[in-house]
Amino acid sequence: MFEKCAKKRITIADLYPDLTLEEQAEAEHNLRQYLSLVWRIYQRVKRENPEKLTETLKKANLNVPD
Repeated sequence: MFEKCAKKRITIADLYPDLTLEEQAEAEHNLRQYLSLVWRIYQRVKRENPEKLTETLKKANLNVPD
């Protein structure tokens, strides 16, 4: 069952079906901005303190990316 869900691309419209197209576009823009910020934070921590990042990911029981 999870495999079926994992293969389907989830859209902003799926998450917020009651929003107008303009509101969906704004929500998508905001999500992209947020994810961009998170990615920059991750890259900075990875660059400046990779050991701490690895330790934190292991404590969180997450896979450590290459």
